[in-house]
Amino acid sequence: MKKLRSMLYLLITFCFIGLTTTLDVSSIVFVILSQNDKVHAQRAEILKEDLINQMKTHYHARPEIHLCHEEFNSISSWTILPLLPILDKLHSDTAKWIIFLEDYTAVDTRKLVMALEKYNHKQETWIGHSVHDNEATIIHHFAFHENPKSFKYPVIASGVAMSIPLIQRLMNKLKHEKLNSFTIDVAHELALFIGGEVPLKDEPTFCVQKNILCATFATEYQCCDIPMPKHSVYYAVKTCGKYHEDRVKVINETWRPHVAKIDFFSDTKDYNIPTIDIKIPNTERGHCQKSLSILHYVNKKIKNGELNAKWLVLADDDTIFSVSRLHTLLCCYDSSIPVAIGQKYGYNLLMGGGYSYLTGGAGIVFSIPALKILTERCTCPSIDSPDDMIFGACLVKEGIDMVHSPAFHQARPMDYTSDYLAVPKPLSFHKHWNADPLQIYNTWFQKDDVSFSKMEIHDEL
Repeated sequence: MKKLRSMLYLLITFCFIGLTTTLDVSSIVFVILSQNDKVHAQRAEILKEDLINQMKTHYHARPEIHLCHEEFNSISSWTILPLLPILDKLHSDTAKWIIFLEDYTAVDTRKLVMALEKYNHKQETWIGHSVHDNEATIIHHFAFHENPKSFKYPVIASGVAMSIPLIQRLMNKLKHEKLNSFTIDVAHELALFIGGEVPLKDEPTFCVQKNILCATFATEYQCCDIPMPKHSVYYAVKTCGKYHEDRVKVINETWRPHVAKIDFFSDTKDYNIPTIDIKIPNTERGHCQKSLSILHYVNKKIKNGELNAKWLVLADDDTIFSVSRLHTLLCCYDSSIPVAIGQKYGYNLLMGGGYSYLTGGAGIVFSIPALKILTERCTCPSIDSPDDMIFGACLVKEGIDMVHSPAFHQARPMDYTSDYLAVPKPLSFHKHWNADPLQIYNTWFQKDDVSFSKMEIHDEL
């Protein structure tokens, strides 16, 4: 009832306010966290043009808009903290608000301006769609485990607005505080860095999903063509002898029936699955040599004409996929160029000399040209080096695009807020720890995968 009253109040407010504003709209700066890949660059350009047209139509003003992939360091510009020194230098004397957007964020500039007018830009202020963890989670290092609901952080796809005084405060803080080496969840880490002295203001018009009151909201990714056919995608699953009976069984009972080409790579030969023994012993930590050996195996099969595929999906044996959503995603990308797709993390991005990488548990998708380059130019420092980090460093060194998709997930559904999982629809989860993987698959993915398989059968007939 309280939420309904709030929505009615906002609706009445929008009906009577009109287009007058006391805020100088030319003092609003938009930062689109764009990516190099053609698909995401185009989405960012469309968003930029839409913002320009709206501001011109409603306010006869042209906003300042930054596309991160064009103007800033593409290795770290998918995050926010590394951008602050640049933005402070460019806009501290002229701007009042910096608005951070994803390339799939939609904006109604009239409602956005009205939302910003409610806050004092001369104070240290930040605004967004506020969420909290329902329970302590590994992706946030079990922070605030005594009361996880006490800590608020934003959904960046809903837009985040920061005042210039806050950015200047954070600039000073960056100079004096030691920062975490790893970037895992940009929004949570940003909120941690800002700290409790400047609490996030929850703005009801900054939405996750569209409704009539929204100033901003996240949009669902659309398939650019027909979904990638089953035979175009090859799945390579890393496993080991001790998990043949449970984890492989889960894959067989969930997403395996919906793929056309799949192999299981293990440290032992098991004819019941069957597995391919790549002669690499299982390690308790990283699996660099094992993963690289799989890439070499696949590359050799392709070179010899024994395997025909456009994409390689490298997965753990406890990765849970929606095959349908993955193939729908892949229809947007060009398999003829070197590219890798997954959930992006970072290492030492704020210190300088760091790099991004795609986290392995969520699943990593390589185009065949990217696979070829990795097998030719990448080596493992040790057998148990972290494979995803080593591959990420190699991809950065070779100038190969790593595309971040928020549909990939390194952890379980319960490790994320429901708002974070609302848009875009998830296509992977990871880990069976304290969870029922069959229930996760059936709840999140089964319906779409069954429909996808029926569609493929119909197309073949």
